Amino acid sequence: MPVIYQKKCKYCGKSYKGQGKNFCSWSCRSKAYRHSEKTKRKISEAHKKIKHPKLLKWGKEHPPKGKNNPMWKGGKSIRNGYIWLNMNKMLEHRFIMEKYLGRKLKSYEEIHHLNGIKTDNHLENLIIVINGFHKSKVGCPFCNKEFLIK
Repeated sequence: MPVIYQKKCKYCGKSYKGQGKNFCSWSCRSKAYRHSEKTKRKISEAHKKIKHPKLLKWGKEHPPKGKNNPMWKGGKSIRNGYIWLNMNKMLEHRFIMEKYLGRKLKSYEEIHHLNGIKTDNHLENLIIVINGFHKSKVGCPFCNKEFLIK
């Protein structure tokens, strides 16, 4: 059985029965460990003197965005082997074909890379194919075998 002592609270001074604790309640404990207004001011002033790495480099809170950032890679990224344009959130090969045609591509139109290299988006390498025929089977008239067209 634990030994219970008569103690005096270190925050409010009330006497209480407890076993090795210094405060009569959680409320007194939390109040005792709070910073005083003077301490809070000192901490705030110390934080102002510390230079954040971003602040040192850029002179403001955030680094420059977009083309002004030295890490800018032209707004392009590669996902699933295809080049995506971050500025338009669209595939580069579709963007190039739309610019060439002067119109938006229809939902059933797909762009096929003739040489099979997904990142080679030269206009000579791109053709428009109808959605259902982009990856379909075709029969050879000579050997009667079916082949998958990509």
